[in-house]
Amino acid sequence: MKTLDPKHFGLLLVAIVAVSSGATYAILEGVSVQPTIKNGVQLLGHVEVVVSDAQGNIKAYRQSDNMIVTDGMELLAENLFSTVNASSAKISHMEIGTGGETAPAAGQTDIITVISSCAREVAAFSSVNGTMNGSPNANVTATATFEGGNVGPNDCDDSSIDEAAIFNHATGGEMFARNTFTAVELTADDTLALTWTFQFTDT
Repeated sequence: MKTLDPKHFGLLLVAIVAVSSGATYAILEGVSVQPTIKNGVQLLGHVEVVVSDAQGNIKAYRQSDNMIVTDGMELLAENLFSTVNASSAKISHMEIGTGGETAPAAGQTDIITVISSCAREVAAFSSVNGTMNGSPNANVTATATFEGGNVGPNDCDDSSIDEAAIFNHATGGEMFARNTFTAVELTADDTLALTWTFQFTDT
C-alpha cells in the first residue's frame, strides 16, 4: 500500500476546498436575500386632566399614559380594514369614574366604578396632523368636558375621580382605552376637561 507524501496530500486538500467552494457558490448563486426593514407601527395614547373652578382657575392637573385594551385593538382593525366587521362604530365618547385603584389591563371592557349621575360626554376630535421628523407619524386629539351639578345638566360631582375611558357609544359599545391617575375632586361649581392625544408612529 502506497503512502501519500505530504506534498501530494497538501495538493489534494487544496483541490477538495476548491471543488467544495465552487459547489457552494453554485447553490447560492441563484438565491436573493433582501435585508429586513426594521419598522413597526406604534399607537401611543396620552391623557391630560384639568379641573377648573367657576372663575377658570386651575385647581388640579394630571397627565399619564393610557392602555389600549384588547377590544380597542379589535375596533382599530375593524375600522381600518373595510371588509372586517364594517358595522363597528368609531370612537365617540369619554367617561370618568372612581375605580382608579384598579390598574388598566388588556381584558377590561368598561370603567371600573362609574359615577351614576355622570353620563358619558361626546368627544370632539381635531384633524389628524401628520409630520415627518426622521420617521413618519400622525397625531389626533380628542377632548371632552365634564361639569359639576351647578354648571350643567351632567352632574359629575365627586371627591375622588381617578379613572377615564374612551368608547364608541354613548352608553354601551366597546371601550377603546382606559387611563388612571391620582384622584382629583370635582365640586358642583367645577369643570373637568379631559384631553386624549393619540400618536401613530413608525419605529
